[in-house]
Amino acid sequence: MYKAYIFALILYTCLISVNIYAKPHTDFKPQTTVIDFSKETVQAKIDTVNNRKGIDEAVKSRILAIYQSAQDNLNNTENYKTRSHDFNVAIKQSPDLLKNYQNELNQIVTNLAKQKPEDLTKLSTEELEQKEISIKGKIS
Repeated sequence: MYKAYIFALILYTCLISVNIYAKPHTDFKPQTTVIDFSKETVQAKIDTVNNRKGIDEAVKSRILAIYQSAQDNLNNTENYKTRSHDFNVAIKQSPDLLKNYQNELNQIVTNLAKQKPEDLTKLSTEELEQKEISIKGKIS
């Protein structure tokens, strides 16, 4: 019976010493390092490696391959940003363009409905060819 009380007392003192209810530190700030990766800095590093003497050629070629891969990735990032921006602009402009195209189509349909059909059987071949040329000019 005393063993159970002694065990409970030891467990209680362990819990107090561990302090289960302690609050986590809120003032902890992880250290962040900002590394400047731009095309210019990568190109400068490539130039530095190319100009440095005394580096093993195998190591030099691996380092240059890594830097050139980073440079390609930066170029791709710029291209993707540009394409993303163009896509977002196109999305915003699409409804207006579609309305304009719809209006133009409606006007064309209205104009076609107003036109009277012509009797082309009375025209000569030369007149038909001239009419075809003038109609193609109006369409383009």
